[in-house]
Amino acid sequence: MFNDNNNDFNKDNLNDSSNRNYSYSSSFQKSPFYYSESYKKKKTKKGYNLFQLILIAVMSSILGGGIVFLAFQFIAPAVQPGFDNYFNSIRGTNISSSNTSNKEQELKSYKIEIEKSNSPVTWIAKKVSPSIVGIKVTARVQNFFFGEQEDKGEGSGIIIREDGYILTNYHVISKAYDSTTNKISSNAKIEVFLPEQEEKPYTAEIIGVDWRTDIAVLKIKGSGFQAAELGDSDIVEVGELAVAIGNAGGYMGSVTAGVISGLNRTIQSDSGYEFKLIQTDAAINPGNSGGALVNSEGKVIGVNSIKVVAQGFEGIGFAIPINTAREIFENLIE
Repeated sequence: MFNDNNNDFNKDNLNDSSNRNYSYSSSFQKSPFYYSESYKKKKTKKGYNLFQLILIAVMSSILGGGIVFLAFQFIAPAVQPGFDNYFNSIRGTNISSSNTSNKEQELKSYKIEIEKSNSPVTWIAKKVSPSIVGIKVTARVQNFFFGEQEDKGEGSGIIIREDGYILTNYHVISKAYDSTTNKISSNAKIEVFLPEQEEKPYTAEIIGVDWRTDIAVLKIKGSGFQAAELGDSDIVEVGELAVAIGNAGGYMGSVTAGVISGLNRTIQSDSGYEFKLIQTDAAINPGNSGGALVNSEGKVIGVNSIKVVAQGFEGIGFAIPINTAREIFENLIE
């Protein structure tokens, strides 16, 4: 900032050897000092010219804008969580746990990797496979000729809730189901195998079944399981990428890929019930039943259920739309 007083050097107290007072005149640039014994300098207020005022205004605006920018860019994000927690505690609303935010961030990172990767199936498998379990059913049955025998079956399931709820097909666990009690038969057992924990199976209980739509819900004890992200089967389009993940042939986490071949395919069950299913050419093999059909974003859009096995047919598999399955398993859990 400029100051006209820079040239005013000790102007109030300029004394010569005779103690005579000299004063500064506004005409200093045009004339020398002049002598006066009685002159007393009056203090005058120096004002700012127009240029200085404009400069001050511009500098103030820049400084103020910079402070506001820094506050929004760095300070606000740092204090926001504290304010949110405070107001949430006043309102009594639930505060999202750090685990939830971490998982959301993980899902976002997977989506980014899927979009960047030349082989999206690789990243889809990494995202979804931890949520796909193997199911083993063991039941003892009486045989007229050979007495009591052990009947076994295998399939897949999808973890749908972190507290151990698992979605699967009814026909996967039907051998162990007692319709009179809506529970597991006394002579049967259902075991659930988590990826990379095949040596430590969980004993499952039956929460409920809907044999007409081939849906069943199991429950294992525990918490913190990685639940699959469910998509919207109503917006699926023919030609989209489709990835099937399941326990094919007893091999955990088997992955096959194809496309969505058709929608709203009508299939009739032995009981006469008609299914509206998603058709895919992703290979669905024995053991895949109850596993996930996944889209390009790693979201579950169907429950693998049926494969056409007949001479002259190849690559025709079907999955129950996840929107249909969701409505049923939510009712069964309730």
